Amino acid sequence: MSVATPQRGPIPTPRVPDLRFSEDDVPEHWFGNDPALTASWNALSVIVAVAERTFVDIGRWLVEHIEDDAIAQQTTLFMQQEAIHAAMHGRMNRILRAQGLPVDAVDAFAKEAIEHVRALSGTSSFMSAGLAGEQVIGELAHAILANPSAMDGLPKKLRELFFWHWYEEVEHQASLHEGWAAVHGEDANARGLRVLGAAYFLLFIGFTWPIAAWAMSTRRQRRSRRHWRTIVGQMFGRPGLMRGVASNLRSLARVDYHPSDNHDPYPTLRAYEESAVRPEWSVPVKATPARRAAPDAVPKHAARSWLGPVRYASWMVGHSLRFIRDHKRRENLAQV
Repeated sequence: MSVATPQRGPIPTPRVPDLRFSEDDVPEHWFGNDPALTASWNALSVIVAVAERTFVDIGRWLVEHIEDDAIAQQTTLFMQQEAIHAAMHGRMNRILRAQGLPVDAVDAFAKEAIEHVRALSGTSSFMSAGLAGEQVIGELAHAILANPSAMDGLPKKLRELFFWHWYEEVEHQASLHEGWAAVHGEDANARGLRVLGAAYFLLFIGFTWPIAAWAMSTRRQRRSRRHWRTIVGQMFGRPGLMRGVASNLRSLARVDYHPSDNHDPYPTLRAYEESAVRPEWSVPVKATPARRAAPDAVPKHAARSWLGPVRYASWMVGHSLRFIRDHKRRENLAQV
């Protein structure tokens, strides 16, 4: 049975930036002329596009089970923004594909890793993994908008793409949570589901991002310690863009958790509303999808559910090793 939950976050505005990418807009080493950072962010662009398609599926399932009209509409706006994000990154990824990068292989690798969470965990734990993923991406958005120099050196169109993206991640970070809480509640059981979802997501991103960055790097770069130090340093060094993720995810264990308790989104949105987004990018709001008259019962969290992340970690090891093996074979064939 779904329950009402207060709306504390901003109401998302669907926007479609007027951005088209050519090869000149996405040079080989587009992130500050740095091969390591470029490989890391190429990997992130592909993985995020896969995650955002998943967020749309999660939002659609939640809307079917939300009784409150306002929260259902806010969740629909979240879905609309995420669908546009995935499409815009798809434009960039087409250029990466034309450069000979393994976009399709990384996309398939990440998609299969996401779907295996669903297969192991069931619907509500899968939704919870998506919730944790949205909080991590939102944390990254807050970190970059608080320190915009972290993205210095980007070509003009890519800078526009990313800052629009980060703005909207801050704008809708609370929307998925509020839709999720409207279905799963805000009690000890919901807390257990959130923590379990965070475990799944950390395993997912902990494997997929470095493996994807490895695939986006040349053989010579993969052997370079400096290459990997640069990648790790930007994200987890001092100051690293992902340093706040640990405290962010720990807050999921609070029964009364809300993303706005970690970051107040409104000052950030006011600071960037004239530079990251444009009024002419706004598009019509889509209607809220039809909802079920009788929402399904929400599965209860149980201790045995923690066997799922253990099984998932084991599966991800094999999944990653198979990807590395297959990618090396493709590289060898390309050299023949």
